Amino acid sequence: MNDRLRVAGLTTFGLGFMRPAPGTWGSLPPCGVAWLCALAAAPAGLTHALLVVILLVFSAACVVWGAWGEKRFGRKDASEIVADETAGQCIPLMFLPAFALDGFWAASFTIGGAFVLFRIMDIIKPWPAHGLQRLRHGWGVLVDDLIAGLYAAIVLQIVVRYIVPLVINAAP
Repeated sequence: MNDRLRVAGLTTFGLGFMRPAPGTWGSLPPCGVAWLCALAAAPAGLTHALLVVILLVFSAACVVWGAWGEKRFGRKDASEIVADETAGQCIPLMFLPAFALDGFWAASFTIGGAFVLFRIMDIIKPWPAHGLQRLRHGWGVLVDDLIAGLYAAIVLQIVVRYIVPLVINAAP
């Protein structure tokens, strides 16, 4: 296997080498894809399919090449490995209602909210995410970010589906 391909996959095409906060850089590609799809008024099914593909590709990179990446970068869950953030960020961006992505401002607010919520959840690592980092190799790198994505998705869905409509309907 070509080492360049492994490095590209694990670092999300080099974003893991960006400073500061490489995990933040690694979280951006799914947001960019979702935002471009929203602005292009792409069908929701296409947006979901693209996010699922990104989620699966970068999850597979973590699992398949994670042990190699730990050796290559000299430590467990090295900051250069951001494929886990790329995969995890896809989760809160999926299955959003159409009105949340309809138009520039709605899409920007919703996708920006997904980004911020995911980064918060990834940093604080709520239960059981933190403990699952002990899993071996790529699984330990990946699973905590998938859980952070799930927590961010739950919060975002509540805000977009229930709180935003309440605020809009309460406006004079």
